[in-house]
Amino acid sequence: MEIGKGKETAHSLGQAGQRYNLDDIYAYIAGDSVTAARKVKKELAKLAHSLNDFPKKFPIEEDLANEPESYRSVSKWSYKIIYEVTKECIIIVDVFHTSQHPSKIKKGIKKHIED
Repeated sequence: MEIGKGKETAHSLGQAGQRYNLDDIYAYIAGDSVTAARKVKKELAKLAHSLNDFPKKFPIEEDLANEPESYRSVSKWSYKIIYEVTKECIIIVDVFHTSQHPSKIKKGIKKHIED
């Protein structure tokens, strides 16, 4: 997902594997409650779009501090949105469940770089 401010704005959820993460999150939660799944998906998407207002508001992601790009993260419930701020836009790189091992964050970044 790329989000730009006054520039090119693309709200496609298909970039950098992000759509699959939100869809997977939705499907998992919907197994227990479709209502809860809708709420989580809606709130995570809303949070991602809000990054447009103050993209550097949230800290650099500690587990990615040694990467050449500057990745930031914001958490909501048990999910962490990993994103990169460029001159043109904000790129959502991954939506990560915090119960997963942090090494999976780096795998998501490698996938983003390859795409």
